[in-house]
Amino acid sequence: MGLVSEKHKKRHKYPMGKPLRLLTWNIRYDWMGTPISGQKVPRHTLHKDIDISKETPWLKRGSKLIAGLELQAATHGIIALQEVLHGQLVDIERGLNAHSPGKWKYIGVGRDDGVTRGEYSPIFYNTEVHELISWRYFWLSEHPDRPGRGWDAASVRICTVGRFGFKSSDAATHEFTMLVFIPFRPRLMQTTHFDDQGRIAREKGAALIVEAVDFELKSSSCPVFLLGDLNSPVEDAAYRTIAARMHDLRDYCTETYGHYNTFTGFEGRKNDLSRIDHIFGSVTNGWKAGVFCVEENHFEDEIWLSDHRLVMADVSIGKDLKAVKRLK
Repeated sequence: MGLVSEKHKKRHKYPMGKPLRLLTWNIRYDWMGTPISGQKVPRHTLHKDIDISKETPWLKRGSKLIAGLELQAATHGIIALQEVLHGQLVDIERGLNAHSPGKWKYIGVGRDDGVTRGEYSPIFYNTEVHELISWRYFWLSEHPDRPGRGWDAASVRICTVGRFGFKSSDAATHEFTMLVFIPFRPRLMQTTHFDDQGRIAREKGAALIVEAVDFELKSSSCPVFLLGDLNSPVEDAAYRTIAARMHDLRDYCTETYGHYNTFTGFEGRKNDLSRIDHIFGSVTNGWKAGVFCVEENHFEDEIWLSDHRLVMADVSIGKDLKAVKRLK
């Protein structure tokens, strides 16, 4: 039986990189105005002409959706959401922190005014595991510095960008970036929601996203991850624009679990099924993918948690790691 020095233990504490779970979910905006918290929803977000016969109100599905997020994010998850109205944002923040106050925080703004009006594309992070280094946001339009529709878009679209690090006493701290739509040393995460009607807006928005990813890669040595509802299947030009510059984690994982399609609607008809929610990673070293998963959104209680499914990917962040394409 031998002994290992403390210095050696610290150096090799994370030989396979630090674990990170990426989650993205379009939670379906609460157009009915039924937040769990009872907070009033601005009328401009309500659409009274929508058929609600098959849709489960947020008041009934929200607590279950939040419980799913809490379970799946576990100890090392970071959450990218889309179609989140302010009332839902309040509900999710309260729900995630119900058992450990202050554990979860978020970044993001309402797309209509850059404050609280309209849908958010927020990133929730666990403050016990991750630290926020910096964050910003921009609109997918000809004028990305201010609210407004872009090109032929039917709606205003926004992208949230956050750079995060792991809280650690080790000298070899890892970082990543997310666009909601992660990296070694700084990591960045991006979350975004593409327009569901305008083809030109999707293609131009994809080009803006690629520019943002390039900017983040040039400004740091950390990997970048892009997550969100692109409203673009794999044959769409917007998807191809991003996939030509980034790795689709479904293709670079060690194994897949669950469904293939990510959009279901509220009836589960086969003609509605499509894969439009994605997770991408930068074509750089510093990360490696594990299991990729598309979860269920409709269980035996007959409640539809959303018209989209939760998409997740486990990755490891580390300087010497490299993403490898999975053999099909």
